[in-house]
Amino acid sequence: MFERFTPRSWTALEVAIATADQLGCPKAGSDHLVAGLAADPESVAARLLREHGADAGRISEALLARYPERRLGDVDADVLRELGIDLEEVRARVEDTFGRGALDAKHGRRRAWQLGFVRAAPGELDADLKRVVRNALGEAKRLHDSFIGTEHLLLGVLTLDFAGRTLLADLGVDLPALARSAEHRPAA
Repeated sequence: MFERFTPRSWTALEVAIATADQLGCPKAGSDHLVAGLAADPESVAARLLREHGADAGRISEALLARYPERRLGDVDADVLRELGIDLEEVRARVEDTFGRGALDAKHGRRRAWQLGFVRAAPGELDADLKRVVRNALGEAKRLHDSFIGTEHLLLGVLTLDFAGRTLLADLGVDLPALARSAEHRPAA
């Protein structure tokens, strides 16, 4: 299944894990994935989230409010809001280790996962997020897509009543409208 992930989907999972780490959570959950989906402003999911009133800043603020006891030290809220993740740096590190295009090559992503460099390993995802990822595969199949993009991960979040869906609802997002937008997104 993971060989179908687009580079942006992989990065969203990596950012979700990094966000969980920053908040002191032992595993990444679906609410952390929402932050990961919003982090790359060029991704389909981030565009859809912004269009429906849930940009990366609002999502980060909501996560900080959700996990106030888990903040690390005196880390500046603005740094956490931006998640402290440079997506180009993540990609550059993967390519330095595994060669140019490692995230773009179907087997390169899988090999990076197997070697443990790509941090989005199943053991670092909580049970709910694992179900969201499986659900994203189902959404991709339902939409007749041969890949799992950020929009499929977003649909995976929206169709299961877990923390990520609740986070978006708490932000006032019209969940059915967001799901319709994700299903009928323009070709990327």
